[in-house]
Amino acid sequence: KVSTGLDDKYIGKVAKVVKEVTNTDGRVAIYGEEWQAVTDGEAIAVGSEVKILLNDSIIFKVEKI
Repeated sequence: KVSTGLDDKYIGKVAKVVKEVTNTDGRVAIYGEEWQAVTDGEAIAVGSEVKILLNDSIIFKVEKI
């Protein structure tokens, strides 16, 4: 899916992992909000910083930075 205009403010931004992010589950925090997140790579530990690549509905796809 392509990002919706409403959520484009998140694309390319840095978020903090608050629940380990895997290819099926995880949570990140940005702008005081928590969002579900997934990654295509290895699991990303709590406390890590990630870049938001895209928004698939209400799930962010992220990568470790």
